[in-house]
Amino acid sequence: MMDPTPAELSRPQAAELPPDTNAGRHVFVSYASVDRDRVLPIVDALKHAGVRVWLDRSDIPSGVNYGPEIAAAVKESQTVLLVCSAAAFSSRNVRQEVTLAWKYGRPILPLLLEPGEISDELAYWIEGLQWIEVLDRPESAWLPELLQALSSFGADAELMVPKVSSLPARIKLPTPLTALLGRDAEVRAVVDLIEGHRLVTLVGPGGVGKTRLAIDAARAAAPAFPEGAVFVDLSPVRSSDLVLFEIAQVLEVSAAPGRLPAERLEEVIGDRRLLLVLDNLEQVAGAAPDIAKLLSRCPRLAVLGTSRMLLGVRGEVSFPVTPLALPSASRDATTADLASFPAVELFVARALEVRPGFVFTDENAHAIAEICTRLDGLPLAIELAAARIKLLSPAALCAELTSCLPLLTAGARDLPERQRTLRDTIAWSHDLLTPEEQVLFRRIAVFVDGCTLEAASAVGDHDGHIDTFSCLTSLVDLNLLWQTEARDERRFHMLETIREYGLERLLERAEEDQTRRQHAAWFVALAEAADSDFWEPRSGQWADRLAAEHGNFQAVVAWALEHGEAEMALRLTTSLAKFLDHRGRVGEGRRWLERILAPESGLPPNLRAHALLALGDMARLAGDYEVAFPAAEESLLLARQSGDQNDEAEALTILGCAAEDTGDLEAAVSHLEAALLLFRKIGAPRPIGILLFHLGRVLYKQGQHTRSRVVHTEALDLQRAQGDTWGAAWTLTAMAEIASTESATKRAAELFRDALDLHATQGDHYGIGYCLLGLGKLAATSGQSEVAAHLLAGEQALREARGMALPPNHWDARTQAIALLRGELGEAAFAAYWAAGHSLSADRLVDEARAMAETLATETNRASL
Repeated sequence: MMDPTPAELSRPQAAELPPDTNAGRHVFVSYASVDRDRVLPIVDALKHAGVRVWLDRSDIPSGVNYGPEIAAAVKESQTVLLVCSAAAFSSRNVRQEVTLAWKYGRPILPLLLEPGEISDELAYWIEGLQWIEVLDRPESAWLPELLQALSSFGADAELMVPKVSSLPARIKLPTPLTALLGRDAEVRAVVDLIEGHRLVTLVGPGGVGKTRLAIDAARAAAPAFPEGAVFVDLSPVRSSDLVLFEIAQVLEVSAAPGRLPAERLEEVIGDRRLLLVLDNLEQVAGAAPDIAKLLSRCPRLAVLGTSRMLLGVRGEVSFPVTPLALPSASRDATTADLASFPAVELFVARALEVRPGFVFTDENAHAIAEICTRLDGLPLAIELAAARIKLLSPAALCAELTSCLPLLTAGARDLPERQRTLRDTIAWSHDLLTPEEQVLFRRIAVFVDGCTLEAASAVGDHDGHIDTFSCLTSLVDLNLLWQTEARDERRFHMLETIREYGLERLLERAEEDQTRRQHAAWFVALAEAADSDFWEPRSGQWADRLAAEHGNFQAVVAWALEHGEAEMALRLTTSLAKFLDHRGRVGEGRRWLERILAPESGLPPNLRAHALLALGDMARLAGDYEVAFPAAEESLLLARQSGDQNDEAEALTILGCAAEDTGDLEAAVSHLEAALLLFRKIGAPRPIGILLFHLGRVLYKQGQHTRSRVVHTEALDLQRAQGDTWGAAWTLTAMAEIASTESATKRAAELFRDALDLHATQGDHYGIGYCLLGLGKLAATSGQSEVAAHLLAGEQALREARGMALPPNHWDARTQAIALLRGELGEAAFAAYWAAGHSLSADRLVDEARAMAETLATETNRASL
């Protein structure tokens, strides 16, 4: 078997827009030198939008004539952007640059930086032109106008610089259902800090309101961040090395073959002006160096974190989040005075939610003030207490609280006083629950990022003695849980501070091990159920459901590895392989497998072989053959040592496919034929169909065309007989590729259409991508250049979104098709069609590809008549 060359392994995949080495035009920026500091942000904004900009150098020694350099730059430009100000209107150099623009026929676009009196000479050149005002307008207002104006000159397509990725919608922050009370000054202070510092950490005890303050501050600061403000909830993440994975997922940054998450984030964020809100950093404090490095590599990125402790990196600025302001203990305070305090205002607002019609009166004012004071103004503690207004009057609630708290502080003296108060409040709420509710409360604390009613029943009521729904309803009413609803399914969540208390109670009752096992078993069963029909029409529903449980899956893997349950971790990871691929989390799956394969996991040889198989397959799909080959080879050795012929055949299949990808056809045939013999021997019909598909494709590349057709026909007949839609789709794809190679356009178009329909039915975007690639190449050679650019760009977008590599054996044909399209369309039109195709949804791409296939089949039929 020939190993892939270093060049093959390191060869970069095409960017969003394949680079054109002949492209050289730009926007020339003309401005007065005294305005340079104000011009640079404009230039930055244009570059971020993908516009190539020429700006004169600021380091030219005095006395050096750089007039020829300026003249050449204007001549080569597409448009001259004239940044207008009082200084520019009186600048001799600006007038000369405008004259050059007219000499070379370059359009002039005036950008008004500040008002000023225009000289007659300059007014002559720019009279009647379109003006864009910057003045004091935000970038989000003038930049779209500027880009639209450039587009009107026909400049947009030629000026676009290839980008590695785009970022999501500008604002991705949670929208709380209630107003933030009593924090206006803090919001303003945090916004001021964000404007002057790039790493701000809100620090305070659990329940003090850090998350809520961060959300409101981020929303207030968002206008200063053109690329957006994005919230990343780290509460489900239990491993520091997964923090960057989580950030990448929220930012919708696709993986890339052979690239680490940090590299992809640095590449995509670059020097974009973006605010990241990282919530619950205390449990992943080990990620502090990664966050600091990301900030150092992305000079305009800012991070607003929440934590119970500082990250401890250079440049970090802390903002202590303190409890809400409290009234004094004086009985002379009036009802109006007491009502003005944020802590009292919060209590009344939450009491109204559970008891409509509740009124803050002279009679209950001092009791409510006393409750808030006893709770030290902690928002979470106040909300928990206010929930009891449904059952108790303020006076009774105050008396209950006063008598209970001294008894509940024992055993927690090592905690800060305010944390003890919060802990006591949770304990007080917990102790008022019925025994049945207490059992469910502590058991469902094992769930990370929430659970469904079904999961809560399976894990919290594993002995069958609890009315789960009634207990959950009660816990929601008492603010110990909160619920959401999506896809007609309720989901129950627990604040992290409350969850920690529940876990303590679980450990205290010696129920943790049993409950954790129930939790793990439930999610392994869920993953295995999803795996069995993930590619059926319900794949999208499965993907959404599994995505909601991502934090729980992480928790199961971590717990299983910590408790010597490597087999359980492996079952879960391998069952989630399709989901991880579907949602672009293959890199995270590989990280799990690497932990499972670590020497300390104590994995027995047979399970190690299974884990290596999964790792090898994921690495191959990601184009990482340096990992794929060794993993599959070691798995093959272990399988042969143990006599496991199924694992042996699986390993040979991965080796054969990897050899095909890297062009070693002889080794590919040898491995695939050996695997085929083994699967026939043990009687595994589904793998036989897949193997025949791969083998037929390799045989054709070797020139064994007749045998290839026989093998593919056998594969398709077998797959159809078994109802193997996924396998049939891939065999049809291979047969279509062969027909395309033989210039049988009608046959190829029909086969690609049928394969595309099957891939789309299953939601298999990887398979859809191969059909788009094949049909795009057909369209390019059949004169449908615009559609071809759409399909080839769409194929790339689908593949990049899942971190999947295009095998090296497809590079040349794809490159040739793109070169043909550049020549047919011209660079500007090609870039425009490419950008449009890259942004199309998978459904739109499928519709366009199907229509194109029908057209090709019909036109070919007419031509043959």
